[in-house]
Amino acid sequence: MRLRSALLLLLIVLAPSSLDAQLRKREPRRSGFFGGLAVGVGSAGASCDGCDFDRRTGIAAGFRLGSTVGDPNLLLGFAFDAWTDKSGGIRDLVANGGAAVYYYPFGRRPFFVKGGLGFSVYQSRGQGLTLKSVGWGVATGAGYDIKLGRSLALTPEVNFFLGWPGDVEDRNAGGPPVATGWSQNTADLRLGVTYYTMY
Repeated sequence: MRLRSALLLLLIVLAPSSLDAQLRKREPRRSGFFGGLAVGVGSAGASCDGCDFDRRTGIAAGFRLGSTVGDPNLLLGFAFDAWTDKSGGIRDLVANGGAAVYYYPFGRRPFFVKGGLGFSVYQSRGQGLTLKSVGWGVATGAGYDIKLGRSLALTPEVNFFLGWPGDVEDRNAGGPPVATGWSQNTADLRLGVTYYTMY
């Protein structure tokens, strides 16, 4: 009876760790190239010297390319993300692009956080206007890879972008800037498909 109790207790203690080990074995490790596309909905806001704008909702999309760098939980690459909306015959575009880092803090588990540094673009076209400005931008976010196969994942993610394009100029009319000290921010929720080289 004591032997049975001891064996049962041992089984209760070892079963969770054994199950966790089996799950870890089944979770693929990221290695080599990765790439992905995502679309969703986002909210954008902007301000400039002496002005402020109400937030607007529009379409958000992005793509990313890169590779692991020795550590399968650390991925480096390039990302480009954009938000766009059309109102009153004018199409507005807010975009960020540049170097991006993706880190999986729980090893093979599919949750990741990301950050990026690069350029930020503001563009507005329509009714004879072509407004544009380019400056610095930063990005941050988080996501989760839902396995669809050995190398393919469905990736829901949330992102936040800040940009400081600076002076906005009318490329058609020339002359002085139409706005100075322009800054912008976007937040979005997207669903993407990501390809990872696995082993």
